[in-house]
Amino acid sequence: MSLSHIPTEYSTAESHTNGAAAANFISVASFTWILCFISFASLLFVSLSQTLAVFVFLVASALPVLFLPTRALRALFGDWLPWLFVALVILSISWSDEPELTTKYAIELALTVAAALILAGVVEPHSLLSAVMVAFLAADVAGLFVGRFAMNAGAMAMIGIFGSKNAFSAVQAYLFLASFWVLLSAKHSIWMRSLALMSVLVCPLLLVAGRSADAVAPLVVVIPITFLLFLTNRWPPLSRILVILAGIFLVILIFGTAFAFRDTLFGQLLIITGKDVTLSGRDYLWLRAGALINQNPLLGTGYGAFWVQGNPYAEEIWAHFQNTGRGGFNFHNQWYDMVIAVGYVGLSVALFIVLIVNIRTVWWIVRNPSAESYFFFGFIWMLNMRSFLETENFALFSTSWMLFVAASYYARVNKRLRS
Repeated sequence: MSLSHIPTEYSTAESHTNGAAAANFISVASFTWILCFISFASLLFVSLSQTLAVFVFLVASALPVLFLPTRALRALFGDWLPWLFVALVILSISWSDEPELTTKYAIELALTVAAALILAGVVEPHSLLSAVMVAFLAADVAGLFVGRFAMNAGAMAMIGIFGSKNAFSAVQAYLFLASFWVLLSAKHSIWMRSLALMSVLVCPLLLVAGRSADAVAPLVVVIPITFLLFLTNRWPPLSRILVILAGIFLVILIFGTAFAFRDTLFGQLLIITGKDVTLSGRDYLWLRAGALINQNPLLGTGYGAFWVQGNPYAEEIWAHFQNTGRGGFNFHNQWYDMVIAVGYVGLSVALFIVLIVNIRTVWWIVRNPSAESYFFFGFIWMLNMRSFLETENFALFSTSWMLFVAASYYARVNKRLRS
């Protein structure tokens, strides 16, 4: 990207007031990259020290407001879509079973959205991509020193600094995706691309160590499809749109077939990766969720108000899984969790947001194909696929939610971005 073509969102006019434009650009770009790296890295270390990690995250993501106020504030209100969900959560305080808890979560969710938008506003897409990659790598290095493992289906699964093997494996999948596109991007230095190459080679081993089909399967689908789209960069837009639609149809077909034959051919794959045909008890969770939805189908219990000690329904599920800590649980399905929390009203809002972001990212790679646009397109589709087995989006202090908000913002301003 030529500096003369940097759009308003990424211009460095504020740093030019003292002259030496080129030097100031380099210093501002380096400074914002470091803040972006610290912000994402701190969230990855939240299981080791939640208070410290959140404090570092908030400070690092707020600093751009002091040094680049115009850009940061413009970005803060540059995309209404994630704020729509924040508004819904705030409204849910009025009907929440735990209004004080929902209020706390609403504030934290708003801070997470604000941080994601500020960082996206002051960091170019390719810089954010490399910062996320290095943050994931730092978490992996720290995990090697911590060396935590958990028993899974008769074998040890690596969890590193994370709370579970699923969280560990998800990071490896997203790290591979980020590294793959940093490696193919000409905007990064030879050192950054060498680091990306190392990650691409090591991540498959870590994914095997994590023993999570939830992370491996979407990655195996997304990488070849996005790479094939990458090879069509010089095709006419209409042809590329047809290829994208064919890729989306293929993803739906693959996962539809996997679901239909989950107890035969794909059941064997699940067993190999440490799961049975019940998906490690998810069928029980989904049956309970389906029954609980009828308690308050329209509005739900309030955001974050279900998994609370003393709630008899939550206590029943914890007892079933022998969860003596009575916390840190979910329904392992984004949409069941959404309906339980904010009802069908909230589900409609969430589906609308996801649909718009998917459309935006598709339009981004059609209008402005680049390594970073392909990364965010692939990331969004991995979230789409994983949403039926995990609940990592629409969550406070979550790297997945941060990247989702950043993807929405970048894709929205893609008309002013030039490859």
